[in-house]
Amino acid sequence: MKLKILSKKNNVLFNRTEVTASATEFESTPSRKELLGAMATELKCEAGALVLEQIHQPFGSKSVAINAKVYDSPDAAAKAEPKFKFERGQAKVQPKPS
Repeated sequence: MKLKILSKKNNVLFNRTEVTASATEFESTPSRKELLGAMATELKCEAGALVLEQIHQPFGSKSVAINAKVYDSPDAAAKAEPKFKFERGQAKVQPKPS
């Protein structure tokens, strides 16, 4: 997968950088987990401080548009973003039958 950063906007009020990126050259549609890892590597930040806001792939297209937010620290991200945004793309924990 090839990842290209299209724009970065520093938002001082929320201690974050808002990033727009594009992913191309992939075999199948990448998962949130794959995109999160690729973005964290490209932006040189911790995965816990990165929140994928929106992922858009037009029908039949071989490219994905990504809107993400990179916080200064994972703690800053946890304070500003709702909990469900961190749980997206994670494996669901099934309760054990008793």
